[in-house]
Amino acid sequence: MELKKEVFGVWILFTLKGRLDIQTAPDFDKELLPEIEKRLDIALDASDLKYISSMGIRSLMLAAKKTSEVNRRVAICGMRPEVKKVIESAGVDAFMDVYDNLSDLPFAADIHTSRQA
Repeated sequence: MELKKEVFGVWILFTLKGRLDIQTAPDFDKELLPEIEKRLDIALDASDLKYISSMGIRSLMLAAKKTSEVNRRVAICGMRPEVKKVIESAGVDAFMDVYDNLSDLPFAADIHTSRQA
């Protein structure tokens, strides 16, 4: 899985590309958990996430738990139908904000401005 991070104020945006599974979830956790400890809100752009396994679901649940422990939030956006189905079936969407598109995130205007610069 390819992972890109960008900070926008109190938010950090992780762009996920590829697969979030038993092989990639540990690396994802290593990148994500320190950002939660910094007390940042987490946004996940899943528009290029092609597959998520139970280990990926575990990572998302861990992120939701850890962010709530420090009074922060986690959001996911742009899920492909097959990924969305897995996340909804596991009930993960009940623990995070879900947006249809990247442009729906609370800091979307900052993303657009940053990427034009």
